[in-house]
Amino acid sequence: MRKFLALGVSMIAACAVVSRQQVVVPEPEPKAPEWTVSGELKGYPRDAFVIGLGRGVCQEAADDAARGEIAKVFEVRITEATDQSTTYSEVETGRGESWQRSADVARAVRTEASRVLAGVEIVARHRGQEGFVSLAALSRAKASDELYSRAVSLALRAEQLGKRTERDPLAAARAYYQAMLALVRLDVVNRDLRVLGLRKPVEVGLRASDLRAAFLEKLRSDVPFSLEVSGDDAARLQTAITSAFTALGVQISTGGKGRILVKGSCSMRRSDRLPREWIFVRYDLELRAQDAMTGAVLASVGPVSDDASGQTEAQAFERAGYVIRTKHVEPFVRTVMERLFGTGEEDH
Repeated sequence: MRKFLALGVSMIAACAVVSRQQVVVPEPEPKAPEWTVSGELKGYPRDAFVIGLGRGVCQEAADDAARGEIAKVFEVRITEATDQSTTYSEVETGRGESWQRSADVARAVRTEASRVLAGVEIVARHRGQEGFVSLAALSRAKASDELYSRAVSLALRAEQLGKRTERDPLAAARAYYQAMLALVRLDVVNRDLRVLGLRKPVEVGLRASDLRAAFLEKLRSDVPFSLEVSGDDAARLQTAITSAFTALGVQISTGGKGRILVKGSCSMRRSDRLPREWIFVRYDLELRAQDAMTGAVLASVGPVSDDASGQTEAQAFERAGYVIRTKHVEPFVRTVMERLFGTGEEDH
C-alpha cells in the first residue's frame, strides 16, 4: 500500500513539473502596428514631416535604413549640385571627371547635405517576427527655419566677399574663391528649401560661374605659379604636377619667377627584390610649395620612398607614375590650394 502511495505522489509531482514547464513557454510576439506598413503615425502627418520607414536585422540597421529613406528625398539635389561643378571648372581630366568637383564643390555639397539630415529623429520602433522596423521623421517647419537662416547667412557672405576690394591680388583671388563656394552651398540649401516646401529660396544677384571665372582670371593675370622639377624622371613628375594644377584651372609655367613657387624632385631605379618575374621600381620623391612674397611654406611632401611593380619595366614605371600622381601629387596640390584659398568653410 505504501508503495502505491509513493508512486502516486511521484506521478503528481511529475505532472506539476510538466505543468510549470508549459506555463513558461513564450507567448507570440505582439501584432505589428499599422505604421510598420503604411508609414503613417499619429502626430507625424506627412504634410508636416518628411517620413522614412526602415527595416533591418537589428535595431541599428533599421534606424539607419529609416534615416536613409529621408536622405533619398534630398539625394537628387545633391547629385545635381555636384554635377554643376563642371560649370565652375572649365577644365576636366582625361578620365572625364572634374578634379575640381572632388576637391571643393563636392565637399561643400556634402557639408550642407549633412546639416538638414542632422534634424532627423527616430520616432517609433518595433521588433517583429521578421526583424526590426523603425520610423524616422524630419520636421518640415523646424528644418525650413534652420535652412532659411543658413541661406540668408550664405547669401550675405557671398555678396560681401564678391564685392570686397583687396590690394593683394592673392587676397582678392581668395575672396572670389570663397564667394563662389558660398554660392555653391547656397544652391544646395535652396534646393532643400524647395523640397520642404514651406519657405522660398533666398536669391542673390551673383552667379557662382562668374565668380569662378573672376577667380581664375585673377590667378592668370596677377598670381603666377612657377614650377621647377629635377631628377631622373623629371618629365613624369612635371606632367603630374602640371596636370593637377591645370585641372583646377590654374596655369603653371616652368622656369622663371612666380608668386607661388613649386619645386619637385624624383629619382627612380629598378629594384632586384623578389619575385624575379616582376620588375620593381623604387622612387624617391620630394615636393615643396612656397609663397615667394611672404616666404611661407604652403605644403611639402617627402622625402618619401615608394615601390611599384609590373611584369615589364615599362609597366612598373607606368605604375610608379600612377602612384606618384594619385598618392602624392594630387593631395599635395590640394593642400596648396587649401592653404591659399581655404576649404570653403566660413574662414576669412
